[in-house]
Amino acid sequence: MTSSLVIILIATGLLHRWPQLASYRRDTLFRTWLGQISRVDGSLHAVLALGLPVLLCLLLIAGIHIFPGHHLGQALFALAVLMMSLGPRELDPDLAALQLARTPVTQLQALTDLHDETMAQLAWEQASVAEAVAYAALHRRFGVVFWFVLLGPPGALLYRLSQTLGRDASLDLGPGQRKAAQYTANALDWLPAHLLVFTLAIVDHWDAVMNAWRDWRRSAGRAGWYGAAPGFLAAAVRCSSMTPGEGPGSAADAASDPALTAARLQQVFQRAWISWLAVLALIALGGWIRPLP
Repeated sequence: MTSSLVIILIATGLLHRWPQLASYRRDTLFRTWLGQISRVDGSLHAVLALGLPVLLCLLLIAGIHIFPGHHLGQALFALAVLMMSLGPRELDPDLAALQLARTPVTQLQALTDLHDETMAQLAWEQASVAEAVAYAALHRRFGVVFWFVLLGPPGALLYRLSQTLGRDASLDLGPGQRKAAQYTANALDWLPAHLLVFTLAIVDHWDAVMNAWRDWRRSAGRAGWYGAAPGFLAAAVRCSSMTPGEGPGSAADAASDPALTAARLQQVFQRAWISWLAVLALIALGGWIRPLP
């Protein structure tokens, strides 16, 4: 766990200091592989699309292990995989652009950059901005880190590729392929999204967030957890953005200015991120989870 925490801190620190590093992320090989299995339909397509890259990742880790100094090699490999998976775009610059947008053109562009395929529509209003920020934070940071801590580099890679496969509208997928891909992406979102909701309840407003979570669960039904995007997270964040606060980012101001909604939510998610890192540090100090091999 200690090595995982250090790798997470280094990766996020490098990307924060030099956000242009995100421009080196490429999914060309993944798209080429999808073209090779384009005739496969349904769940088997998702298994093959995600299974081979994850298997190759495991084989590379095993291959590095046979060399002297393999601990450093595996740490560098894990760092590279994590930096590639924390994407496809950097979260903080897109949130900053959202707050600075003043004209309809720049507002639409900023929202488009933050937009996720899980959103039903784009609109420069408080609810849409809150939903966009929620999904972007989950898919670009919290979900990746959750699976990285749980399963190591293969987990981070699996999550990133599943989100690309299930959410990227530019991929040429058939109806059966897209449905299976979306189910996979939604299933991998379920655990980190719930953990993020509970974190937001602790760091922001417990009653508002938990009430929104309960209301969504009552209305979604039993199949809602994998059949659709984690709407409970979007509902919780929308309520969080409307809870009373102080200063220019308060709920009263945010309701009339979506840019202030983004500013308030950026602060909320920063507190959530610090909370996650603090918990990981406590776990590392306690030695409760084995470190990466």
